[in-house]
Amino acid sequence: RTAAEAAPAVPNMSEITGAPPPRRARNLLSSYYGASVSSSGPEVDDLNIDGGGFNVDKYVSGLLSHKSLPELMQRGIAMVSEIKSLDSDMQMLVYENYNKFISATDTIRQMKQRVEEMEVSMGQLEGTMESISGASDSVNSSLSERRSQLEGLNGVKSNLAKLQLLMELPTRLQACVDAKQYEEAVRHHRRGQRL
Repeated sequence: RTAAEAAPAVPNMSEITGAPPPRRARNLLSSYYGASVSSSGPEVDDLNIDGGGFNVDKYVSGLLSHKSLPELMQRGIAMVSEIKSLDSDMQMLVYENYNKFISATDTIRQMKQRVEEMEVSMGQLEGTMESISGASDSVNSSLSERRSQLEGLNGVKSNLAKLQLLMELPTRLQACVDAKQYEEAVRHHRRGQRL
């Protein structure tokens, strides 16, 4: 048998007081994040070594009055083991959170770099849009001048076509009368009056 098997089991304070055993992980996280462990209300257990209202003097005097020297030594050994375990857990929490912090810092740095790149791209896009807008205004101005010229030329062309019809009207009328197509001659005459 090993020394640990030969020694009697050392009770913790919850066994002495009859209180339920502490929830170590919850208490460890609660102490790390500063949250209150007690959900039962305003009562504070001053003998709960993991609690916020722990009373060292009362705990030690309870151990001294209820335990023998070998039991006290075993409790001391158990406490050293618990402290090492808690230190290990705390180091693990710090390590995990440190990695998360480094990862978050890297992510923020990448986001900042991307935002700066986007700002540069937006500046370039804004300059391009301004030059396109200027070119569009120039084209519109040029087209409006040409449009008015084209409208004027269309008016002249229309007037020339009408004049051409009027110039040809006497010849057509004479041809219709000679061919005895009087209805056609009347149609040409009416068309000429509308012009």
